[in-house]
Amino acid sequence: MISNTGNTMQLTLFATDLPNVAGRFKGTSDPFAIITVLPDGYESGNKGETLGVTETVKNDLNPTWTKCFNIHYEMGKLKLINIGIFDEVKKATSNTPMGSAAFEIGDILGAKGNIRAKRLRQGGILYAKVRNAPRNDGDLYIQLRGFKLKNVDPGFFSTGKSDPYFEISRLEESDSTGWTPVARSKRIPHTLNPRWKPTEIALDRLCDNDRNRAVRITVLDHERNGKHQFIGSVEATVNTLLAAVTFANDAQKDVDMTSALELKDGNGRFAGSLVVTDAFVNGDDPGSSTRIDGLRLQMSARGLKNVDKGVLGMGKSDPFYVISSRHGNKWGKVMASEHISNNLNPRWNSSRVRLDKLCNHNREAPIQIEVFDYEKDGRHKLIGRAETSVQVLLILAGATNRLNDESRGIDLVGVTGKVNGKLMIDDAEISVGGVSLNAGMEDIERSLRNLMPGEKKSIPSNQATRSRRPSFVEYISGGCQVNLCVAIDFSSANGNPRDEGTLHYVHSDGSYNDYETAIASVGSIIAKYDSDNEFPVWGFSARHNGEMQNCFQVGEEAIGLKGVIRSYRSVFNTDLAMSGPTVIHEVIKVAASQAKTAQKIAEKEEGQAYTILLILTCGHIHEMEETKKALIAASLSPLSVVIVGIGDAEFRAMQFLDDLNVKPPARDITQFVEFQKHKHSKHSLASATLEEIPDQLVDYFHGKGIPPLSVSSTKFSDVKPQEYNKEQDYDLMYDMADDGSMTLSLLT
Repeated sequence: MISNTGNTMQLTLFATDLPNVAGRFKGTSDPFAIITVLPDGYESGNKGETLGVTETVKNDLNPTWTKCFNIHYEMGKLKLINIGIFDEVKKATSNTPMGSAAFEIGDILGAKGNIRAKRLRQGGILYAKVRNAPRNDGDLYIQLRGFKLKNVDPGFFSTGKSDPYFEISRLEESDSTGWTPVARSKRIPHTLNPRWKPTEIALDRLCDNDRNRAVRITVLDHERNGKHQFIGSVEATVNTLLAAVTFANDAQKDVDMTSALELKDGNGRFAGSLVVTDAFVNGDDPGSSTRIDGLRLQMSARGLKNVDKGVLGMGKSDPFYVISSRHGNKWGKVMASEHISNNLNPRWNSSRVRLDKLCNHNREAPIQIEVFDYEKDGRHKLIGRAETSVQVLLILAGATNRLNDESRGIDLVGVTGKVNGKLMIDDAEISVGGVSLNAGMEDIERSLRNLMPGEKKSIPSNQATRSRRPSFVEYISGGCQVNLCVAIDFSSANGNPRDEGTLHYVHSDGSYNDYETAIASVGSIIAKYDSDNEFPVWGFSARHNGEMQNCFQVGEEAIGLKGVIRSYRSVFNTDLAMSGPTVIHEVIKVAASQAKTAQKIAEKEEGQAYTILLILTCGHIHEMEETKKALIAASLSPLSVVIVGIGDAEFRAMQFLDDLNVKPPARDITQFVEFQKHKHSKHSLASATLEEIPDQLVDYFHGKGIPPLSVSSTKFSDVKPQEYNKEQDYDLMYDMADDGSMTLSLLT
């Protein structure tokens, strides 16, 4: 038996026209969302488990949250989530609710474009979108710096400056939304030359792991009323961003603008420059031609000479360091650190240096590290310098716990030739495509004896291989239609349907018998993936229209699950006479034929179709050999067969069909479930009956070399919002503890 382990789905959120709950004269709300998984359905008081919290989008009533969430989903298992939106109020004891909505992941997955929308009680619309969480080939780490940005906020007396922030957006090819933000920086107030903090973005989220796919960087001026002003934008690719790196730290004023990205405003005019001060991808294949190897380095200094005592002799130096590479007989600056104010024992932030620029990937090539006292006028004073190599830095970092401070420090020699302090290598590692290649213990042991560069460590090959087998979710996201056919056993073994207590007895109060419960449980899941909701209903093992039949139409083709129930109940008002024996191979053959036809029609329309035959039966299967042959032949069709045993009969023969061994190219397409074992829960029944469907669907299409289709094109404006439902979309309150944990409670 194949086990359906499910899929990891990636959930993203955005909202429009949210209510402003900030209060009078307090600007515009700062919305964030909390996602809660509701394991037991919509029952009131079901608080669930918190999946995560989005970032806060400042002053915006139409937020697109860049943070996404992974959630496990299995076909047949209800996966409900509650999304609560709140206005962040920092000085209050709790945040202000803006609205809540509940979604079922299967509903979102089955919708066109994998998007669902709901209206919120307080106003506004919340959109939820899912997709199969793709493999991630690494994370892009990028740091940007702006230069001479266009000032779009000069203020009343032309003395103001913009408060710039940037968004990095992915190109949405599957819908008409164009660009979707996937990363957003914090604003830097009142500057046209901002230095933003580093941003890390998963490549699957940014560009579907295609480094040549266009991405957009947009710079905006932040406004408190939420009407942020566009400064400029530029399109690039991950590869061009990696190639554009120009190290420019705080201590550097003269920056090489050769590789700078030019921003264009709405009229196509120059609106400033963006310099990529650092960029690399964790997880690169070490053999990739686009990889950029880097040295991660953290250093400190001990006992630096004070070269800046100030007027009263009470000041201290403000040290920073510069790392340079050798070009012939000259040194060329590669990077500089931040300066640490008034400190003779500084510990600088961790930094990263590209090996191609530092030493041309030769770890034993000489490099120079100089420590200066920072001066605002740019006339920095040298404290001391040292010549070393990348290999020595790695060795000293690796021997941190094996040497005393005196031994692992590097002497900093001043202009007079005296030692003016020690440079300490607190941490150093080489990252090659995310693989850390520190000096090995053999290098360390050797170098502890003579402190000479050891042998280079070879780069390990990437042994990881990725499966090319698509997932069930990828086929569903691509628009594969899952059709349901229902076949019902009307043999005399079911008893007289007019007698209460028999299996086909129709209750006068409208409650379901076991046949109807099975139809509703399984059909409610499959209906999510069937756009027309037209379900053929067949009967077998009965006399109908005057003759014995093992496959006959029950009523008209049903529309929706209620239509299936109506068709089922209507047959008892015809000349139907329950008979026998129980024969199912004819309905299997008919279903297989219809499945082939549905797929052929779908192919002509550039689509895909897969069929599930739900057989409901109460007794022993006759003509078993014919049934086995029919199942083997049907396995070559886009078809799965689910058999649900109704009642208390012996179903050993059914289990035999479930365990039927087939040889390729035939597939295992049969699943048998006893209704009585899952009668207590419709969710349990649906999960058990549909457990193997995802793998069977993938087996068919993947086995024939048919890949999933692209996600269907959908405009968000075309998504019809569902109305607010007070039974489902209840508000949850969240109390945040000092340790970061959250307590959930119903909002009354």
